[in-house]
Amino acid sequence: MIDDASLLVKDGKYWLYYKGRQLGKSPKETQMGLAIADKPQGPYVKVSNTPVIPKSRSLCLATR
Repeated sequence: MIDDASLLVKDGKYWLYYKGRQLGKSPKETQMGLAIADKPQGPYVKVSNTPVIPKSRSLCLATR
């Protein structure tokens, strides 16, 4: 299950942060992932060192 996705543009790339967990897992097992694309419609490539924030329940992303 994936939800709470946030799309940011950084260095000309589209960074998609998302929160998710496997079906049947508890909310305590929710993790934050990241996938990056060259254009908004994708394809997105999952960053290999995910989860970027383990055991995440909520997050606010900000950029300068």
